[in-house]
Amino acid sequence: LAGLVNPNDSVDILLISNDSKTNQPYSKTILENVQVLAVGKDNRVSSIADTVNGKGQNLKGVSTRVSSGTSVLTLRLSPKDAQILSLAKQIGQIHLTLRSNLDVDPIDIKSVSISDIEGTPRVRKSAKPSQATNSYMDDGVEIILGGQLSEVKVK
Repeated sequence: LAGLVNPNDSVDILLISNDSKTNQPYSKTILENVQVLAVGKDNRVSSIADTVNGKGQNLKGVSTRVSSGTSVLTLRLSPKDAQILSLAKQIGQIHLTLRSNLDVDPIDIKSVSISDIEGTPRVRKSAKPSQATNSYMDDGVEIILGGQLSEVKVK
């Protein structure tokens, strides 16, 4: 999501972990339609140790700041949602997916496991037309290339 998420965008938060009984990996949406309040870069102190400056002088106990380039998001969460997210970080990996601001309906998806992605490829269903806008096409996609908009019908 680096560079694509902005304040006031919405994200869904997914947990990827291993099932405690089968040890098989699974993915589950744990929080939906979470508002992004701020976006920044990780600028934590990387070390407080002996550092040598450019002149070869030893600088004892100097803290150095190194940006890891990692994006940091501040999210609007209730206290309970913050607890859910904190616990999920201990269980497995957290991933975010950018969500359209027009898509406010809850998603009814159960956990996804290896068996769901093995075998026959799934055909993606078209997005439901939104009550708020007519920008979705029922049977096609919009492609914007070089500022030019084209519509492609899908059968």
